[in-house]
Amino acid sequence: MIRTARGSFVLRFVFRWTLILCPGVALGQAMQITDLHVDKRQLQPGETFTVAVMARGGANFCLRQDHFGTPPAVPGWKEHGSDYAFLPSEDFSGPGPYKNAPLCHRDNGKRDLDQRKGAWRVAVDTAGWREGTYQFQILATNRPALGESAGDTRAFAIVVGAAAASGAGGIHPRVEIAINAQRCSHGEESWPILSGRPNRLTVALATSRGSQASNADKLPVNLTLVRTQADGRQVRLSAMLTEQAPEAVFDLGVFAAPAVFDFEAGVLYRRGCRLRLQIGTPAGPESPDVLSFSQTIHAADQREVLQLGAAERVPHFGWRMGPLRPLDPPVLLWLDPAVLADPDDVRVRYQLRAEEARILAEQSLTRIPAVLRVTAADSQRPLYEEPVEVLPEQRETKLDVADWKEGRYRIEIVPQVSGSEDRDGPVVVYRRDRSAVEAVRLSPLAPWTLERDRARPEVAIRDFRQAVAEWSPGLPDDNTWEFRKAGPGLVFLIARNGDWSRPPVVLRPELKGPYAVFAAAEKGSCYVRVGQRGIVREILAEPCFVEAAEMTGGEVAIYPASASGSGLRELRLIPVTPASVDRLAQITSAPPTPLRGVADWCDNFHTAGGRLAADQFDALLQGQAEVGMRSIAWAIGRSWVEYHSRLPDATRFPCTPLDQIAEPYRRTYAGRAAMINNYDPLAQVLEKRSPYGVEILPWLGMQRHYGESAYGGIFCSAWFRAHPEWRRWNKNASSPSGSAVCYYFPEVRKERVDIYCEVAERNPDGLAIGWCRQVPMLLYHPQMVAEYRDRTGIDPLKIDASRQREYRDWICWRADFVTETLRELKLRLGPIRQRLGRPVPVAVRIPSKGLFYNLAQGLDVETWCREGLIHEMQLDPLEDCGWRGEPHDVRPYLELGRRYNVPVFGGINGNTFWNCTAIMRRAQGLLEAGVAGIEIYESNNFALISPRRWIIPLLGNLPQLQAFLEDANLDACYPVWSRNAASGYDNHSFGGNWSVFGMGANGL
Repeated sequence: MIRTARGSFVLRFVFRWTLILCPGVALGQAMQITDLHVDKRQLQPGETFTVAVMARGGANFCLRQDHFGTPPAVPGWKEHGSDYAFLPSEDFSGPGPYKNAPLCHRDNGKRDLDQRKGAWRVAVDTAGWREGTYQFQILATNRPALGESAGDTRAFAIVVGAAAASGAGGIHPRVEIAINAQRCSHGEESWPILSGRPNRLTVALATSRGSQASNADKLPVNLTLVRTQADGRQVRLSAMLTEQAPEAVFDLGVFAAPAVFDFEAGVLYRRGCRLRLQIGTPAGPESPDVLSFSQTIHAADQREVLQLGAAERVPHFGWRMGPLRPLDPPVLLWLDPAVLADPDDVRVRYQLRAEEARILAEQSLTRIPAVLRVTAADSQRPLYEEPVEVLPEQRETKLDVADWKEGRYRIEIVPQVSGSEDRDGPVVVYRRDRSAVEAVRLSPLAPWTLERDRARPEVAIRDFRQAVAEWSPGLPDDNTWEFRKAGPGLVFLIARNGDWSRPPVVLRPELKGPYAVFAAAEKGSCYVRVGQRGIVREILAEPCFVEAAEMTGGEVAIYPASASGSGLRELRLIPVTPASVDRLAQITSAPPTPLRGVADWCDNFHTAGGRLAADQFDALLQGQAEVGMRSIAWAIGRSWVEYHSRLPDATRFPCTPLDQIAEPYRRTYAGRAAMINNYDPLAQVLEKRSPYGVEILPWLGMQRHYGESAYGGIFCSAWFRAHPEWRRWNKNASSPSGSAVCYYFPEVRKERVDIYCEVAERNPDGLAIGWCRQVPMLLYHPQMVAEYRDRTGIDPLKIDASRQREYRDWICWRADFVTETLRELKLRLGPIRQRLGRPVPVAVRIPSKGLFYNLAQGLDVETWCREGLIHEMQLDPLEDCGWRGEPHDVRPYLELGRRYNVPVFGGINGNTFWNCTAIMRRAQGLLEAGVAGIEIYESNNFALISPRRWIIPLLGNLPQLQAFLEDANLDACYPVWSRNAASGYDNHSFGGNWSVFGMGANGL
C-alpha cells in the first residue's frame, strides 16, 4: 500500500464487459445460414435445379415448400399440416428420440451433393410439377433434436413453365443491364452483391429484342454512373455504347464503406451506398433516363443486394447482436477503448467481419489487402501510412501520437482489392484533446469529472496484506478471508468459501476530507461499503468509481460475495474538492429530462455472487437514484407475485417449491426466492423511498405465464394452471397457448386488477401496467370468435388487414375487452384514491410498434387516452413483428399525448447495451423529438457499480449528450454497425413474427 505523490493521475480501465462489447469480438457460434445459391430460378417442367446452402453451428437442413393451399404440394414431397411440404429424408432412421425426423437432412447425408462440412447441396427434379411460381424456405435447424427449436431460414422462389420460357423484359427499353452477371429483369427488384469483393455492372445495347433498327438513330448512348457512399464520398464513371462497342462494364466497387445509421424519434434508419445510372444521347432535347439503385438487405433471405429505387435511407429494424450481420462492413475498424481514458494510448484495431466461405469458392472472403492511412482533418497529406492485410483475426497498430497537435485525425482502411479501383473503406475520427487529463473521470463512457484536491495525498492499495496490517485490526475470520499474492507488489483480498453473511474486512486509513473511491473486483464480484453509514454495494470486475464520500474518521469495509474465490484486487482513494462533489451530485442525480427506471430487480439475485441481505434494497434505490432515475417502476411479478400478498389467487414466487425442480434451476433462482420470501420487497422500497428521493410505481407484467413445465414450473402460478379454459388461442389453432391468457374473460381481467388494487392500498406513487409483457392480449379464443360471428356474421378467422374495414372493426371490438381492464381498475381505484388523499396515477408500458399494430395486439391506446384511463405512456421498442408495421416512431404517440394531456416516455432497454454509441444516439433522437422522459428497462443493472452506469444520466441531458458525442472518441471506439445498431431495443425483440396479414398462427 503506497501513498502516491500529488502528481497527475490517469485512471486506466480494463474493458471486459459482457453488455458493452469490444466491437470486433465474435460471439459464440449460433446456427446461422451464411450463403444460399440456387443455380436456376426459372425453368421448364422436368428440368432440375440445385439448391445449395452454407450454415455454421452444426445445423441439419430442411427444404420446405410454403404452398398455403395453392399451388398444390410438390409431387412426392412430405406434407406437414395444410400449408407446408418438405423434401423427404431418410437420414434419421434410428430409434431417436426425434422430432420430425423424415423432414430433416443431415449434413453430408444421403441427398447431400457437397461433402464440405457445413455445406448442403441438393438437386430438385421438377418432373410432374404444374406451371407456376413456387415459394420455398431452406432451414438450418437443430431438428430432429427434441426441445426448443433453433436455427435460421432463407426464402426463395422458383418459376416453372410458360413464365420462365417467355423471359421477362429488362428494366430499361434501350439497354440490357446485369449486376454481377445476373440480368436485371422486369418484375425483379434486387440483385446480390458481394461486399469486400469486386462487383460489376454490365450495360449493353438491347439489340436482342428486335430493337436494333430503332436504336441505330439514337447512337451513341452515353452512360454515367455515380456512386455515392453512405458518408457522402462520391465517384463518377462514364462510358459510351456504339455499334462497334455495344457493351460497357462498370466497376461497382467492393462496398467496404460502412452503412450509416440515423436515430430519429425512436426510428433507426439505415443508409447504404447509392448508385445513379444515367442513360442518354449526346444531342437532343431529351433528358437522360435515370436508374437508381441502393445497397440494402433482401427481406426474405437477408442477402446484401442492390435494390432498384432511389431510397436514401430505410428503416433498420435490427436483430440480436451477432458475429456477422448483413450490411456489416467487410472490414471492421475501431480504436481500442483505452484511448477514452488516455488520449495518448491510440491503438488501431481492424479485422474482417468474418471469414466468409461461399458455395462458389471464387466468391469466398478470407483476406483484404489494404493501406492503413492517417491524415489530419484539415490536410490531405498522410501523417502515417502502411500496407496491412485484413484477416479474420484482430490486428493492432499502435500509433505514436505524442507530437501530434490537438485536433481531429482521420484514420481509415483503404482497400486494395485486385479487380477493383474502389478505395473507399471504413473511417474513424480520433479527437486529440488533453485538456481534461488532470480531472478525475468517473467513467471513460461519460463526461462526468471531479476536481482533484492537490493539497491532500492519493492512496492506492494493491497489497491488501500491508493495508490490513496498517489500517485494520486484522482479518475477522481466517476461514472466510485470505491474502493471495498475484505478482510483485500485488496481494489480493479473497473470500475463500463464498459465504456472503460473514463479517467484512474494515480499513480505516486515517484520511481527511472527501475522497473519490475506485475499486476493482477479482473474479467478477465483491461488495464494498464506503463510510460508516454507507451502503453495501456490489463491484463488478473492472476498475470503477464507487462513490465520493467524506473520509474524515471514515472507513472502507469489504464484504464477501457468494462466489468463492472472489474478492478485491485494488482500491484507489483520490482526494477531491467538496464543491466538485456537490456539483457532480446535482447534475447526475437530476437530469433535465426525467428518467424512469423499470426495475426487474430480482435478476440481481440470480446464480452465484449475490448478497441476500436487506441492505441490497438500499443499494438498488440509491444506485438508481444517483444516476438520475428518481422514478422507478418496481417489479411486483408476472404470473406470480414478488411481494407478500393476501390475495387467495396470487402465488408468491417460486410457484413450484425449489426442492421439486431440477438442480440447475434451483441453483439459479434460490437467491431470487430468498429475497422475495425472507423480506417483503415492496414494503422495503416503499418504506425507504423518501430518504433516497425516489418514487415507486408497482409494475406487473400483464401476460407472462411461461407455462406449466418451463423452468420446472417455478414461473407458472396456480391460478394459471387451474384455468386452461381462459388461455389465448392463436389464429386457426387447434389448441390453446401454454403460456398466455385471453382478456376476453372477466375472470382474467379481475385477477390482474385485484393485484393492482392490493398494492395501491400500500400508498405507492403510481402504478405501471406492463402491457408489453407480452403482447398480443387476445387473439382468437373460440368463444370470443363465436360471439363476434354471431353479432356481425363475419368470421374473424377468415379475414386479415387486406379487408381493411372488416378487420379494423374486429380488432376494435376485440381490444375493448383489454380496455375494460383499465376501466375496472379506474373504478376500483376511486375509493382507494379517496382514502389515500392522492391520485395514484396509472402509467402504461406499451410497444412502440405504431397505433394500428397496438390495436391489433389488443391495445386501444387512443380510447385509453380519450376516456382518461391512463396518465402516462411508456413506449417500449419491442420488435416482434418480423420487420412489419411501423418502425417505432414516437411522434404519433407524442401527438396523441398532446391531444389528451398524457406525457409520453421514450424507451431504452438496459439488457441490450450492445453498443454505447447507439444507446446514446437513440436517446438523443428521443430527446430531440420531445419525449417527456426516458424509461430504462432493467434499470437494476445500473445500480451495480461499473463504468457503464454513468451513461445513464446523459440519457436525460440533451446538451451534455450532444457535446459528449461530438467531442469524445466514443464513436471511434464503438462504431455503430448493422450487428449492434438496434442496441436499446427490447431484449424480447427479433424472435416474434406477428402480422396483421395472413391466416396462420402468427396472424394478429
